[in-house]
Amino acid sequence: FFSGLMAEVAWVRGALCDRIVQATQRAISAGTLQSITTTKQIVMSDGVPFVLRLMERKGEKRFDTARAPRPEGFNPFLPYEETMYVCDVGERHVCLLNKFNVVDRHILIVTKEYEEQTRLLNLHDFVALADAMAEFPALAFYNCGKIAGASQHHKHIQMVPLPLGEGGLDVPISAALSKEEPTAVQRGLSFRHNFCWLQPQHWEQPQELYDRYSSFVDALGLRDGEAGKPYNLLVTRDWMMVVPRQAEDHEGVVVNSFGFFGALLVRDQEQLDWVIGHGAMRLLAKVGFPNERWEIPGDAVPKC
Repeated sequence: FFSGLMAEVAWVRGALCDRIVQATQRAISAGTLQSITTTKQIVMSDGVPFVLRLMERKGEKRFDTARAPRPEGFNPFLPYEETMYVCDVGERHVCLLNKFNVVDRHILIVTKEYEEQTRLLNLHDFVALADAMAEFPALAFYNCGKIAGASQHHKHIQMVPLPLGEGGLDVPISAALSKEEPTAVQRGLSFRHNFCWLQPQHWEQPQELYDRYSSFVDALGLRDGEAGKPYNLLVTRDWMMVVPRQAEDHEGVVVNSFGFFGALLVRDQEQLDWVIGHGAMRLLAKVGFPNERWEIPGDAVPKC
């Protein structure tokens, strides 16, 4: 059973933001929060203002530590580090700080009992997600398996406060989205996906969120028994998207769900120059699958 060293802190609606701040202060004081330091720049790619973060030397070392092979049976979430604990989220999940965070207040919603990170999400996961997303404007994501960017094998959903981008765009990839699209496919995206817009009432009914997610998994052929083939789930209060994956990286640039929101992390100037030169949207099509309906703004024909 999932157990940490701290006394359990019960879920209280409206308290999550303050608890994250308090937990962050404790972790910084204890020296256990290993933030990956970066420099940031905004780079346009096919109409999308991507946030590109270049690791600083200390950040690069911490990134390597976070992704280093672990001894068999190692699980950082069972038990979790005391200073990473924020609070419980219902009876089945716990909220932890991301030990190797790139952005502030990056949290994890982790199952109390062990489940594989390759497992499909269930209704209980969406109940916990809906509770957390009601607390403050945020984006949430699930990296299903290593190819999708997961660095830990214990099931966890991740959540980051908004804004992620700059210049009035909370989520950079929003620049490529259109509410006029009548189907599950957004022609402004270079990668294969299923997409839907969400309304406030969907967050009051987690079953509806779960049903939409399940329909996307089936439509994309990602279901494999109780497990899923590699994919990324991306969620904001306004929309949901599932992106199937065929590779963890391309030309050495590792991509997880953040990339499909419009934010990429690169380890050196060479990778940064490659992304700028070849285009972030084309990188996403390489690690995912090409969207045959992709239309670059201003062009008359698809470019995949």
